[in-house]
Amino acid sequence: MKGVPVIRDRALDVKDFVFYPQDSTVREAPLLAPTLFDRDSFKLGALPHQTLFSVQLSGEPFANLRMVARSSVSSAVSAITGFPNKMLYQAAALFGATLGSLIATRELSVSESIAITTAAGLFQKGPFFPPVWRNSFKAFLTQIRVLRDHGTLVEHLKGIPPAERDALEKQIFGTLDSLTFFSSKNRIPFPARVKVVADPTEGFLSKWMLIDAAKETIDVSTFIFVEDEVGRALLAKLMQAMDRGVKVRVLIDSVGSTHPTRPGLTTLMTHGEREDVPGSAEVVIFNPIIHPFGWLSTVARAVWNLFAPKKYHLDTGEIRVNRRLHDKILLIDRDTASAAIIIGGRNLSKDYYPVVDERLDDETFHDMEILIRNVARKSGATLGSTLGQYFGMLFHHLGNKALNYFVRSTLIPKIYTDAYIALSTADEDLLDNRPVVRQALERMRENGFLETGFSADTTSIDFVNEVQSATRINAFLKPEGKNNPRNGDSILEHARKMMTRAKKTIRIVSPYLYLTPDEIKFLKKWLDADPNRQLIIISNSIHTTDNHLTQAMVDHILAPAFMADPSWPNTGGRVQVYAYGRLDGKAFGGTKNYGKLHAKYMVFDDEWALVTSANFDPRSRYLQMENGFVIHDAQVARDLTEHFEETARGSALWGSKEWEDIRRHPKCKLKTWLQRPIFWVLKKFNLIPLI
Repeated sequence: MKGVPVIRDRALDVKDFVFYPQDSTVREAPLLAPTLFDRDSFKLGALPHQTLFSVQLSGEPFANLRMVARSSVSSAVSAITGFPNKMLYQAAALFGATLGSLIATRELSVSESIAITTAAGLFQKGPFFPPVWRNSFKAFLTQIRVLRDHGTLVEHLKGIPPAERDALEKQIFGTLDSLTFFSSKNRIPFPARVKVVADPTEGFLSKWMLIDAAKETIDVSTFIFVEDEVGRALLAKLMQAMDRGVKVRVLIDSVGSTHPTRPGLTTLMTHGEREDVPGSAEVVIFNPIIHPFGWLSTVARAVWNLFAPKKYHLDTGEIRVNRRLHDKILLIDRDTASAAIIIGGRNLSKDYYPVVDERLDDETFHDMEILIRNVARKSGATLGSTLGQYFGMLFHHLGNKALNYFVRSTLIPKIYTDAYIALSTADEDLLDNRPVVRQALERMRENGFLETGFSADTTSIDFVNEVQSATRINAFLKPEGKNNPRNGDSILEHARKMMTRAKKTIRIVSPYLYLTPDEIKFLKKWLDADPNRQLIIISNSIHTTDNHLTQAMVDHILAPAFMADPSWPNTGGRVQVYAYGRLDGKAFGGTKNYGKLHAKYMVFDDEWALVTSANFDPRSRYLQMENGFVIHDAQVARDLTEHFEETARGSALWGSKEWEDIRRHPKCKLKTWLQRPIFWVLKKFNLIPLI
């Protein structure tokens, strides 16, 4: 029977659900699939609350289980929709349990087993999958636990070569032990070595050198990826890493990284399909707007919910146009002691790394990053594996779409042939055309840039994120509702805690800063507690901003609340709000290039800091995937303060004569005039949370 589970070429029947006491006969049945669902979840008959059943599945859609590791777990799980609706829940359970059995009996390869186990462990606590898919993962992990507890899995692992067995045991058991990771509120900070990378040349070449140093895995996540000199050079380095056997994953946002064909990324995937390339590449588009099958699935789920009982309702939110990936991550060798990370505000384009075409103008960005090296600890999750888990959760988000190189290379083959030829020498072409880049690369290698200049091994850091935004529902109407679970590692939660702990100074840099009325009230109360306390904020100006909606909020809400509130005098300049860019810039006839402010970090008492991808605007609070690190180290805090002070020297104090002169300048006069009606519309129609 097509699409129906069978046992030995016959249809599955309720009689095949055989109860086994968990303490006696588990060892005797090689294929055991436990489920933990109550009777209401099944329609096949009255089953015990905890049932162990022995099955061998065949036929569609289970015929090609090996597609799971290659095409991503979400694709394979979605195949379950081929079952009749009344069998949906039990099909999901059978599917997950069968995967567990197949791993235990070595029907799947070690690499496939690791991929499935990792994804299942992450998504079972997601909450990225609707309930029916989480049932599948729950059954799968339960199966693995039973087999582990009774020694069956270990027995089956004995025949695998030692190196592969160690990798499989580490991944499976590590996943099982960390299922509650992203709901933890009291996780122990990680030891690490941290280095501030402010110079854009060093930032670009740090990524270059890290990719060269990778031995096992590379994970890249970015909001904007442009296939210019920067993008092509890094793609060339990734292809070279694949030639060494490195596994590459690239995650880009569909709005930030728009391109009709994406020839470079498609070429990267094609390179991984070659038989003579030991490595591999997967490229995934986060929450794509153009995703016909995803939209169709969303509509079908909505229709199902109209007629199904409430307890069987499915999540209709696979694709949410407003949910965007805003991370900027480069992670190498995530599961090793040599793991290294670069995070910050820079996207992958020459607007963020202007050295590649020797330009610095109003269209480039003033930004920074941090380079982090893993420090081994005796037990528990490592920094690299933690960030790898986070990356995996977003990489396998159900609304994503894998880059389909086959269709595009079939339709437009010449584009990809030319791209392949261009990428093969893109890195060397850049060095030949830009001698300053080659010189900087040689200097950084000679000076051991990836090993020197870091904080001490005693530095501790906390990983923070806004991963819960992927599945928020009614994010603004009910931000703490049942469908919007709180994240114990939220960036905003940690920022509030650190503000509370601060005793002397809070420094904030953000290109599009927005503070709620309650947050402004809190900071005023914090300042009133001690007349010596200071709050210093740097954001963009009317000239340097690339987002005039958020700039209207800075100039009409944030700055006036602290600098021009008659009921709360800013005695002694306790609060200073700076607008980036000055009158000596080239745009106004001067000699300096300032660019646009794009850095995002906070420094507290010059003792600890928060560096993140989040802009602290409404979108980063509720709609975007963001990440960052809280760094407990005075040296790193001082380095960031130095960058802060340099940025402040390139800024005008809000309300000062220079600030007014910039706003009145002919280049800014129209933008200044438009700010007031823009702000009126945002406030009148309550649109502030959407910008």
